[in-house]
Amino acid sequence: MLGAGFASFMGKAPAFLMRLAGALHFADPAALVDDCWTISAETMDRAALLMRECVIRHAAVFYDEIASGGGVSEETRAIAGWVLTQDSDRLSSRDFTRGPRCCRGLSLFDLRRKLSVLEAGGWLLPETDSPVNAKWSLPLGLRQAFAAQEAAERANRERMLTLIRQTAEAR
Repeated sequence: MLGAGFASFMGKAPAFLMRLAGALHFADPAALVDDCWTISAETMDRAALLMRECVIRHAAVFYDEIASGGGVSEETRAIAGWVLTQDSDRLSSRDFTRGPRCCRGLSLFDLRRKLSVLEAGGWLLPETDSPVNAKWSLPLGLRQAFAAQEAAERANRERMLTLIRQTAEAR
């Protein structure tokens, strides 16, 4: 979870968006020549795109690293491992809430908070920008880039399953 630090950052996001839009506006030479003090819709769209695609994603990674002591949290690692072992490149909230233990039984809001780090890192692509998005896809090349980790994760899961079965049979 990203915690209070990220929540505080997001509380300041509207003001940051306006400052970013102002910077983009005054960086445009046409705005200086025309002595125009009105920020155009196009400039606001560019600022919103930068916020969504860059600033918020990097802030999510930053605050996750702080919350996990400088590394990737165990929950994020568990979810990423589970994602790699799935046969489908499209996953839904239902898949997640039935998959990794740390996601079971979560509301969509809480699930999205947990997945925000993987979204920010480019592991999961939301189907829509809606706050109630419940479907994600894996980016092209993710499985190839992490083929060794996928194989290790599958082997580890098989080893754990074997141990569970042996324990059950021994009873």
